[in-house]
Amino acid sequence: VNIDARASYLDFAHIAVAQPWLSEQQRDMLARFDPTGVVRDLELTLNDLGSESPRFSVSAAMTDIGVAADGKRPGVRGFSGSIRADSSGGLLEIDSDKLTVTAPGILGQPLAFDTTLGTVIWRRSSNRTTVLSDSIILRNDFFDSESSVELSLLDSGGRPTVDLESTFRVDEISVARRYVPFMPKRPRMSEWFREGLVSGRIENGRARLYGSMEKWPFDNDEGKLLIEGKVRDAVVVYQPKWPAARVIEADVAVENMSLYSRRSHIINAGNEIINPQLEIADFRDPYFTLSALATGTMESLRQLSIQSPIGEMLGGQLQRIGVSGDASTSLE
Repeated sequence: VNIDARASYLDFAHIAVAQPWLSEQQRDMLARFDPTGVVRDLELTLNDLGSESPRFSVSAAMTDIGVAADGKRPGVRGFSGSIRADSSGGLLEIDSDKLTVTAPGILGQPLAFDTTLGTVIWRRSSNRTTVLSDSIILRNDFFDSESSVELSLLDSGGRPTVDLESTFRVDEISVARRYVPFMPKRPRMSEWFREGLVSGRIENGRARLYGSMEKWPFDNDEGKLLIEGKVRDAVVVYQPKWPAARVIEADVAVENMSLYSRRSHIINAGNEIINPQLEIADFRDPYFTLSALATGTMESLRQLSIQSPIGEMLGGQLQRIGVSGDASTSLE
């Protein structure tokens, strides 16, 4: 069986007129995907249907294409570009100015991009499909990134093998934190990312991910996730009831399931902290540890104590005393 179809214009908004001819299962699938957008200059050829080796070729231009999220499956709206593909591989050109991604469990809310540009190619071999892109640009009013990626997908299924490199910057942490999802198994960590990161920016961000995602989180060095960035001019609440810290600068890294900082300059209630050791050793057991030496004056140390649980523990007595001179304290 061979099929050759062509359409100069197809608007998914009009697909509802076909519902009377669809089965209940097909109508349910249509409702779950809820397709939107316009396809132009569609050319589709299907050959040898019903055989062991059916073949196809397709080309089309797309404007504002979208499907709804459903369960764990992400959704997208506003995708524009073009596609040329056949049974051996294909090419996807992306050029969108209002792409929105919805991914419950991955993003705290839908994430929109003003600019999405890139070229993705894929090719089939004997038992796998390889997907490649030298440059995918994602940009909006607080985030800018460029990535290259290679995915290897086995015909037998399972998670892909990934090789990704990315550079990025975040212009406003207070906006980015809204997209951190709530993690029911780690509510305190979810709250810290949403409430503890008050403001600031991330410069010179780099991300590297390689390895089979079947082996994630790479406990035995089967791969690596490394995200690094320089935090600047940030305000962070490390612990509830403690005063917010002003982060002048900090080098922060996420490596597989850990987060750490070894180089930073922090001011907290007038006390200066140089290069404290900050770490969450394992997000699966998310305890935040801090080792630091704070220097300042007796008055700045008194103010830090007053604004922390120490002042409450001492029943407000620190309000009644006067101090002077230099001071330093060790924090663990």
